[in-house]
Amino acid sequence: AITRHVVTGLCRYSTDDLAIVLSPRNADSAAALAAMWPDRITVAQNNQEVVDMANVVCVAVLPSQCQSVLRALVFSADHTVLSFVSTANIADIQPAVFPAATVVRAI
Repeated sequence: AITRHVVTGLCRYSTDDLAIVLSPRNADSAAALAAMWPDRITVAQNNQEVVDMANVVCVAVLPSQCQSVLRALVFSADHTVLSFVSTANIADIQPAVFPAATVVRAI
């Protein structure tokens, strides 16, 4: 639900050339969002493709999934990781997304 709300807000109110790449983890929600804003939203084939196509990677998974999802991905030093994971602190996320230099919490 958090992803849907953030993406909707970005698409409705951003005046920039915004490009959003969504994970296929929640295929129904991703497809619905892509149908609403086809000029702004792409649904990736997998989570690594999201990371490969993004400068800012938003993480919105259940706390119990956070480490396994992040450790399966390869980040670069240029990535900014924005966490919406309620109980994950920056110190928990940084090792899993290394060498991404910037990690911030949204909630």
